[in-house]
Amino acid sequence: MISKDHKPEFSWRIHGSTVNHEQWIYDHDDPIARFDTAFVEQPEQSLRYFNLTPRPIVLRRLKLSPRGRPLIEGVQLYWVLRRSATIAGARAIATDRLSDLRIEAEDSDRFKMTIESRDVYGMAISKRTISLTYDRELGSYIYDFLCTLEVSSPEEFYSPKGEVIFEYSDPWFSDLPAPSIAFPGAWKGRYQRFVYEAQDGEIIQVPINHFPSSHKSNIRPRENGLFAAVYEADGNPALQILGETARRSVISICPWGYDVHMGLILKPEELSSPIEAKFRILQPSDDSAKRMASLARLRSLKADEAPFSVVPAYSRRCSFEIPCDANKPYQGIDPWPWIPLAGKGHIWETKEGRSDGYSLKIEKEDYGLSQWGIQHEGSGGWMGPWIPRRAVRISCFIKTKDVEGPGSSIAARYNIPNEPDVYPIVSSRKLQGTNDWTRLFVTLEPAPEETYFIHIFLRQEGRGTTWFDDLEVEYLKDGLSMAGKWNNSSIEDRRMENGR
Repeated sequence: MISKDHKPEFSWRIHGSTVNHEQWIYDHDDPIARFDTAFVEQPEQSLRYFNLTPRPIVLRRLKLSPRGRPLIEGVQLYWVLRRSATIAGARAIATDRLSDLRIEAEDSDRFKMTIESRDVYGMAISKRTISLTYDRELGSYIYDFLCTLEVSSPEEFYSPKGEVIFEYSDPWFSDLPAPSIAFPGAWKGRYQRFVYEAQDGEIIQVPINHFPSSHKSNIRPRENGLFAAVYEADGNPALQILGETARRSVISICPWGYDVHMGLILKPEELSSPIEAKFRILQPSDDSAKRMASLARLRSLKADEAPFSVVPAYSRRCSFEIPCDANKPYQGIDPWPWIPLAGKGHIWETKEGRSDGYSLKIEKEDYGLSQWGIQHEGSGGWMGPWIPRRAVRISCFIKTKDVEGPGSSIAARYNIPNEPDVYPIVSSRKLQGTNDWTRLFVTLEPAPEETYFIHIFLRQEGRGTTWFDDLEVEYLKDGLSMAGKWNNSSIEDRRMENGR
């Protein structure tokens, strides 16, 4: 509810009771945002921070209205600069090393803080000023961010393409994504769409789902236009990219966590002068949020995306009957879609299956590898909190027709997100020729220390036709190492098949 009579009284407070003190912005006795430089553990470190920033500088848990709930979960307060091939061993450069924090104003109606930071190599220096006010007409706090950057060796960032893109922030939203499977105590996801005012004047919608589609890339915002998550009756957070920054910005939405990567497009000659970006975070009026939601148009997918814009949803007991549509938002559960990962001949079969009329199918004439896959099984895939590491057994029924070559199988591997694959692919035995429905198994030992993610593959190596149905993923109750499963799943296959 809008409070036009609210008179803010901002202050900076540091909480005790822990050595790593919590630092908060307050309005009266209400904590409305937390300044954070805590160490980020896995799997979030690799998923959100690409294993680059162990202690990111972040403003967390932003409230946008007095006594409201937090609507913005985090705002990164540093620049990410792209790769520089001339710096040995550097995968990226980010101004994530805090140098100074100054509270420059805290009074009844205005709060101002300045953060200075640098990268570990000394290539760039960042200064970020956050000014906080309250808009009585909107009933919203207004967080204004002024981001400046000075690059000491601009030639290190020159690109053969000419222009370069530096990321100036990557905000993400509270209670997004929704859980991707059902589990006890799960949170309820908020918002079904992003809507934004585009440079061409249109209002565009982006359905919230885990498809890595063109809906989420190359977003060009209008000057001072809004980018909002909609619609919830108790508040809809929005980003507003201001002035010249908007004209030079390109936005992409991460299909994993729906964080909003905001990049500034720069010419090489501009790297020798101070660089500036401006944006704000606010809560638009309820009428504005409803209007944008009602007027927003869905842009068409690219032509090469259309054949697999509707595919089955993943679950740990999966008969491939529930659809995921790239053009529609999630409803309740926000599942991961099965996607073609290699080769050709992928078909979502809707007329033939083992337990119903649905299955995944590969049908092809070449001898290469084709596979369906899911890449986000595990706690980092919004599937519940961490549990003690356990062995994982994966099973699936497979039917084949005239398969020539190495054969058809299921397989799995552990993975560290945003890193090269280093863990072996563990495969079931492979079926060749023609076979009726046969249950195959793969068992993985408890996850290595570095990762929580499992990739699952439904594969055909060679020509012919294969159907896959009734997949099941089971976390075993004991967490003991299960010797031999890394190298010979066919023994386990036969033991389980004989006992089925």
